[in-house]
Amino acid sequence: DDSLSMEDLMSEIPSIDLAPLIDGSDDVKLVQRTCDQIVMSLHKYGILILKDKRLTTEKNNEFIDMMEDYFNRPNAAKMKQVRKDLNYQIGATPENTEKARNHCHKIQTLDGKHKPLSPCPPEADPKWRYFWRLNVKSKGQNFHHNISPENMPKFESMCNSMGNDLLNAAYSVCEAIALAYGLPRSYLTARMDDAYNLMAPTATDLVKYGQKGTIVAGYHYDLNLLTVHGKSRYEGLYIWLRDGRKCKVRVPDGHLLCQAAKQLEFITGGHIFAGYHEVVVDDGTLRCCQKWKALNRPLWRISTTMFSHLR
Repeated sequence: DDSLSMEDLMSEIPSIDLAPLIDGSDDVKLVQRTCDQIVMSLHKYGILILKDKRLTTEKNNEFIDMMEDYFNRPNAAKMKQVRKDLNYQIGATPENTEKARNHCHKIQTLDGKHKPLSPCPPEADPKWRYFWRLNVKSKGQNFHHNISPENMPKFESMCNSMGNDLLNAAYSVCEAIALAYGLPRSYLTARMDDAYNLMAPTATDLVKYGQKGTIVAGYHYDLNLLTVHGKSRYEGLYIWLRDGRKCKVRVPDGHLLCQAAKQLEFITGGHIFAGYHEVVVDDGTLRCCQKWKALNRPLWRISTTMFSHLR
């Protein structure tokens, strides 16, 4: 069973606890070991499975509940938060708008069972997105206020709270990367302050797009520095390791998923690589649908995504 062997690859990828970095442990060897583990995982796999005690499972669930409820609103209501004139960089992005770059040349180099299911050339993704800027300090000419939907009084505080927890995880990882390379601890994080850091959850209507084999997010890599996600309620994310193997991602309860993106690949001269990934409706997604349908939740696949950047 190819999908089973793909899931087995996850057992190679270590789970790393950020506690020594968060707590400022004075156990120098423990801190160094944690930093080295982080860079090793990003070098070899392009991802991290992180334990960060600052973000609770309860908060992750509360945020997902809120986003499911928001995206379950009629499309006409959601369109009020769409700013096409700003290239959707604030507020909602409708389904079938985002489209991956063309990576057909890369796909052709992959072994049969390790090829993505994404079509070539790529088609628009059926997912919605919501962009929410975090911690804006300098409000220059390109500054625009975040947009909150009507009748969701906790939307702003939840986006800021969840976004900052995920951003703090990215800060800790970037401190670890700097220390592992023998650089000052703030080498990367000093350049992340006031950058275009975004809470950027995606949402896919699985009533409308829940057929097995549907491509939710086409084969792509991320353009930012580090992408951090809380645990999703739905399976279907696949990543490609440095050696070209395709791997189905499983995130343990209470953990975060962190993916290296292009800025980090460039700044480390390729030692850390920005891995390709896609999201597909698979058998696991359909099993999750049954679970959440029985619990009377809206059947929207939410990813609690946060994009960190360098200035």
